[in-house]
Amino acid sequence: MSTLPPLAKKLLDAHVDWWEHTLSDPETLEARIRRTLAAILKDFERLKLKDVVTAGHVKKTARTYAVELTLKGGLPELVRGIANDLYDTPALDDARLQDVLPESHYIDMLDKALEFESLRAKLVHAILASPFYKTFASDLLYRGIRDYLTTQGEVANKIPGAGSMMKLGKSVLARAKPDLESTMEGGLRKYIARTIEGTSERSADLLLARLDTETLRSMGMEIWHDIKRLPIRALRDDVTQPDIEDIFVLIYAYWGDLRTTAVYGGLLDTGIDSFFAQYNDSTLAALLDDLGITQDMMLAEALRFAPPVIKTLKKKKMLRPLIERELGDFYASPAVAKILG
Repeated sequence: MSTLPPLAKKLLDAHVDWWEHTLSDPETLEARIRRTLAAILKDFERLKLKDVVTAGHVKKTARTYAVELTLKGGLPELVRGIANDLYDTPALDDARLQDVLPESHYIDMLDKALEFESLRAKLVHAILASPFYKTFASDLLYRGIRDYLTTQGEVANKIPGAGSMMKLGKSVLARAKPDLESTMEGGLRKYIARTIEGTSERSADLLLARLDTETLRSMGMEIWHDIKRLPIRALRDDVTQPDIEDIFVLIYAYWGDLRTTAVYGGLLDTGIDSFFAQYNDSTLAALLDDLGITQDMMLAEALRFAPPVIKTLKKKKMLRPLIERELGDFYASPAVAKILG
């Protein structure tokens, strides 16, 4: 700014001095922030959301940062480090499950989950009709029948002469049809499998009749009373720090793929459209009020962050050059030169 005419340079210096004093003096800065904030909020009562921004503008910004932004390696490392520190935090040492999930909220969530009766019925029918259930139930029944026959055979052996007769019978059958035992086992398994497949639908209806809403609620409350006093630190016995890192890697990979899908972009646009449909004709003041953001809150945050930042800039001799850069172009403009002759 050394090329400024002498009078313009004096005005610039005076202007910079005024701003530097305004920003550096705590009382002066607070008074100015209060006045400025009050004036802005007064203007917000006359400005509607649609006057200052459109849904299209927000969609472009949202897509830039939520969809198109290339996620660098620093972000996952940052979150990974935070996750590890949270895993080791002393805050969880004495915390119990009921400290982070109050019983009233657990009951509300349990009752809400129990309202999905049609979904519950579909899940039960799907599980009992699945190949996994059929295989599990068939094997369970086969083992039960086999153990029962074995037990009955042991009882029969205690009858005088019965053991010899059974051995003789097995010997004769073995000579007549050597693969009889394996054939019977295969036939029994097939019969059980057909039985399970035919009764799975009736089993589902029976299970749903037994597990009605009240029964399930009682079971849910019993589980809660068993676990609510468990310390959260006990989870560390089952979930290790490497497990936390692996879970994060999986979530991060999933998030990276999800954000590029058309579904995610569509959900993002729908959410923004819904917001603007509700608040497009509302004033900015009404919007802030609905969000619960008050003038006192904004003032408190401004006074929390602005003074230390300004103090640091002044200490490092960066405040005055910053103000000069903002004002210098004006005092070097032809308009000022014309005013000063």
